[in-house]
Amino acid sequence: MSKKVRRVKRSSGEQRKKSEATSATPNRRQIGGVGKTPSRRSRRGRIRQVPIEELKEQYAYVIKDLRRIFILAIVMFVLLFLANLFLPSFF
Repeated sequence: MSKKVRRVKRSSGEQRKKSEATSATPNRRQIGGVGKTPSRRSRRGRIRQVPIEELKEQYAYVIKDLRRIFILAIVMFVLLFLANLFLPSFF
């Protein structure tokens, strides 16, 4: 067993000041807002709009994979249901 160590509790103000002073990386408040993330922009500073046809071509494999996963899940669910009906319970 490890030895227990008692530490002096500090007030929340002292902890906050110490953590801000020792922080090497800026937090979100220092960057410019809580929860704000920079948007992706092109070199000109404009947001690029991608046509739906281009997205369908690029992500066709994702739709195929999702369809396979969905069919596999349905088959497994049906097998579980049939096993529950026809196999005798041992417990």
